[in-house]
Amino acid sequence: SEAMDEFEAYLFQAEGAAYQSMFIEHSSAKGTPESLLKTARGDVTSMRKFMSVLAKQLNVEELKVDSLPMVVAGGGGVEVRGRSRGT
Repeated sequence: SEAMDEFEAYLFQAEGAAYQSMFIEHSSAKGTPESLLKTARGDVTSMRKFMSVLAKQLNVEELKVDSLPMVVAGGGGVEVRGRSRGT
């Protein structure tokens, strides 16, 4: 479906930006790791929107994405934020 195509496009863009953020400081490309991670985060936000569309198309219950952990990268490294889902 069109929603799945859009979801996959944002997935590949987010993955590429996150991957590039690890190497940008050692390349001739302009940008910062933070700017690339900001781009990736925006792509993930768009993916969440299309997940809702896909859930409706598939007639499945939508996950509450606010309850899922989010990986956040910053100047000091990477941390995981979010509620514990219990084990």
